[in-house]
Amino acid sequence: MDKTINYCLLPLSKGELEGVCLPVSTRDGSNGSSRKGRQTPPNLPLERGGSEKYCMKILSECNLSEIVFEILNGKTLVFPTETSYGLGCDATNQSAVDKIFKIKGRKSDKPLLVVVPTVEMAKKFLVWNDTLDELSKKYWPGALTIVGEVLPLSNSLLCEGERDATLASAEERAGRGLARGVIANDNTVAIRVTSLPLLVSITEKIGRPLVATSANISDAGEIYDAEKIYQTFESRPDQPDFILNYGTLPVHPPTTIIRVNHDKIEVLRQGEVAVEL
Repeated sequence: MDKTINYCLLPLSKGELEGVCLPVSTRDGSNGSSRKGRQTPPNLPLERGGSEKYCMKILSECNLSEIVFEILNGKTLVFPTETSYGLGCDATNQSAVDKIFKIKGRKSDKPLLVVVPTVEMAKKFLVWNDTLDELSKKYWPGALTIVGEVLPLSNSLLCEGERDATLASAEERAGRGLARGVIANDNTVAIRVTSLPLLVSITEKIGRPLVATSANISDAGEIYDAEKIYQTFESRPDQPDFILNYGTLPVHPPTTIIRVNHDKIEVLRQGEVAVEL
């Protein structure tokens, strides 16, 4: 196994330093370390002054097994996305989702988007129709986020083997549904099938959607530099648990966000993808 290089505020055991290292890769599958515009990760501070009880853990490589474990245990994470740095958590964990809102200072009526690894998983959470089918074939995976009607909880189970309602009580089924703050008040959810291999690997391993909002203070601009991420959150009472430090990312336009209502398409934010059907 390869050794990860961890710049951590908290000590790791020898066993935790062994795992799968995943570089950020470009959309054509090449190693992200050769990506034009990406700089070597900076040496962010390893310690913080004072006697604070909470601090961020900063990683310069991704130990996949550790990250998956922490996400499934309710931790929050800053990571690179197709555009800028993102902030996320398990989209089915209510306390973790609530923490994302606190970290960003985000109003509760502004729902969070999620990423999934495949169209098949997206179908478990969206009421599917012909328009979505055509859009998914043309633009997913990619930088297009679709807002659509969410499936009832009883139909949006995470595992194929759990489709039979007899396998779980109503309470258990609800517990595996998307959290408040991911599902909007109008019973919609914003989903993107990610094209980034790092996020594909993480979402495949956790087996559920990953919140992927911008890693910033609410209504501030996107952040492309890991050091600025640290500086943004280091003095705030609510901070991300982990930062995956991939240095300075190349600047890309934000993702396009559209709303699909039956066969009607409404562009909510024009980004990198120009939707045409």
